[in-house]
Order: sequence, then C-alpha cells, then structure tokens
Amino acid sequence: MPEAARNAVFIRAIRDAGFLCQHVASSSRMGEGGAPTWSAVCSDSGQWIIAIGANGNAQVTRGAPMPPEQ
Repeated sequence: MPEAARNAVFIRAIRDAGFLCQHVASSSRMGEGGAPTWSAVCSDSGQWIIAIGANGNAQVTRGAPMPPEQ
C-alpha cells in the first residue's frame, strides 16, 4: 500500500480508537514476525503504535508524545 494511503488508514484507526490525530506525518513498519505492527507519527499528537490482528482489527496504543513547545 502506498504510504499516503496507509497514513490515511492509520488516521482513521487512531481516531476510531478515541484519540486525536489531524495528520499522520509518517509511518513505518516495526520489527518482523507476530502481528504486523506499525509506528505512525501524528503531527499534532505524537507517536502511535498500531498492531493489526489476524481479524483485521487495529489495536492502537500510545508511543512517544509530542515534545513540549519551546
């Protein structure tokens, strides 16, 4: 899947999980084996970890928050 399409899917997964995300700036696959797991970085809310289960459902957990503005 092209990165732009993948990022659009990840925005939806993050929002459906009840979190805020206006724009996924980047995403990348994490590790090998097990459930497909991705890191998605929202420009307004930091990093999210998205694991895709065998049933196609996404589990979204908090990664690194946005650093405080200086």
